[in-house]
Amino acid sequence: MSEVGKKPYGTVLIKADQILGVLSQSGEPLTMNDISKHADITLSTTSKILDTLILLGYVRRDETTKRYALGATLLQLANAAFMHFDIVRESHPALKHLYEQFGETVHLGLFRDNQILYINKITNPSSKHQTLSRIGNTQPLYCSAMGKATLATFDKTVQNQYFDSAILTPRTPYTLTDPADLMGQVEESEKKGYAIDDRESEEDVFCVGAAIVNPIDRNHYAFSISIPYYRLTDQLKEDMIAAVTKTKTIIEFQLESYTD
Repeated sequence: MSEVGKKPYGTVLIKADQILGVLSQSGEPLTMNDISKHADITLSTTSKILDTLILLGYVRRDETTKRYALGATLLQLANAAFMHFDIVRESHPALKHLYEQFGETVHLGLFRDNQILYINKITNPSSKHQTLSRIGNTQPLYCSAMGKATLATFDKTVQNQYFDSAILTPRTPYTLTDPADLMGQVEESEKKGYAIDDRESEEDVFCVGAAIVNPIDRNHYAFSISIPYYRLTDQLKEDMIAAVTKTKTIIEFQLESYTD
């Protein structure tokens, strides 16, 4: 069942998740005031939740700087969780081949809470042109190739629910914020089997992505390849689309072999 349209239970848990989300997106420890502001939660509630998260080991506090960061318990849980992501292991050879074809960054994502969660990234760490993505970070569905490709796997009712509730905030001057335009792109993705992010998430980055439904756990996954926009040519665009389509076929065939 899709998570689009589901209503969460437990306001304290939701607020704790917001706080953890703020900390995970930050590249450095944050003050309580910063956390409260970015999570849009009152300072007193933020303080109480942080105290509980520290007791559980989900958050740690530097007693010298009075700043907060993610704790070791989350790392343990993340390691345990990734052991269950068979698709990370099974898709890696095909995604690595895609990376080697173009020498450009390749991502694997998981659909969670109406976002794409990065669960694998293959890139050249010495490259001058690094995307802002990190494993564990998330991307909105509406402005990412993986997100739009994933939306295309849902039926029209679920798609409409998403566009009725999503806040389409522009990330760059090229981000599409008209639901009708986005729905048109999703429909095209459904027909073609891939989606495009044309500088919509990062201003100088072009992506081609495709969705995968894992028949083993029924989760929705997607992958993409990203290149600096200045390198894009019509021929390279065609080559990327062809390679992504082929990679999608290979990964889906591998996953389906487990259910035979």
